[in-house]
Amino acid sequence: MDQWIQTWNKGDESVGTKEVTIIMPVYNGAAFLQRALNSVVDQSIGLDAWVLLAVNDGSTDNSLKILQSYHERYPDNILVIDQQNRGAARTRNESILKVETEWLTFLDQDDYYDRNHLETLLTYPHLTEVDLVICGIKRVLDDGTVLRSVSPPRQAVGFGRWSTGYAWNRLCRTSYLIEKNVCFFDSLYGEGIYFSYVSNLAAGSRIAILATKTYNWVLNRESVSQIHYRLLTPESHRGFVAMIKQMVVARRGYDPDVYADYFLLSIMVYCMFLPRSRSMRSFAAYSRAMFAAVAPAGPAVTKNPLIFRKVDGLPIIDQYLVAFAVVAHTLHVLKFFIPIMRMVQKTKWYQQH
Repeated sequence: MDQWIQTWNKGDESVGTKEVTIIMPVYNGAAFLQRALNSVVDQSIGLDAWVLLAVNDGSTDNSLKILQSYHERYPDNILVIDQQNRGAARTRNESILKVETEWLTFLDQDDYYDRNHLETLLTYPHLTEVDLVICGIKRVLDDGTVLRSVSPPRQAVGFGRWSTGYAWNRLCRTSYLIEKNVCFFDSLYGEGIYFSYVSNLAAGSRIAILATKTYNWVLNRESVSQIHYRLLTPESHRGFVAMIKQMVVARRGYDPDVYADYFLLSIMVYCMFLPRSRSMRSFAAYSRAMFAAVAPAGPAVTKNPLIFRKVDGLPIIDQYLVAFAVVAHTLHVLKFFIPIMRMVQKTKWYQQH
């Protein structure tokens, strides 16, 4: 049975007076948990603005002990749930329904915020007119070395809103997520990509994009997802294919434009490249399954007019990969695409993803 370390019920004044809730699932994160928590506690906006909902998702290390110690120091800000393991996606979905604040956002246990992260998002001058505020990210190593930065175009039109397809670099209006049933795909694979896609579709034109890069996405090569991505497993293949299928299903409930459909296509190609090792035969089978998964979306995706155009906000190598994959699929030579895939995997660009 779930255990609240602090008793908290819907309508609790100490929570309701805050501006934003930060949702953070925790699973065996003791090695880096203090860095994440300290980055929240030290936010420039002050303690009165935020509450952190940390969910210990069946950790077997001393993560819960660390969370309890921070709750004892900041009882009005850090709330803790201890539960049996359910996975990050389901934990986030259930946590969204517990939120009392007008806004919510996310933090992964091995990532951290710049000191002005929340203040930058919450002081957007037209906050009352939007449902999402999206910022850029920095891809960093454990020692703080920045591998790359992603700063989206300021315009929330064209491909701008799709240029950073992550879940945790966005401030979300809580009521809009609940009313539109925006959730994470309940899988180990791509749950954040799915969330960003559906939340963007649901928000329509009510999106603000900031050029700031205040979220630090740490390249942790020993994380659960990274370990799976390195390996060729039927489970990882099925997971990515299932995610693409669900994105196509979700797409039907909205009015996607040419940019949304190109994002769906680019994510499909990105997922084709994610597992680090595979034979030519297995890669061809996996790629065919990917194109079959996106096929129900119709020609708007695989015959998208952006495939052979310059797309502002997307690295040129990503665009080349999309074009190569579509051409190889059309000519039925996907199995010969693997040499290109292996060359790309040796590049600095790929190693930083």
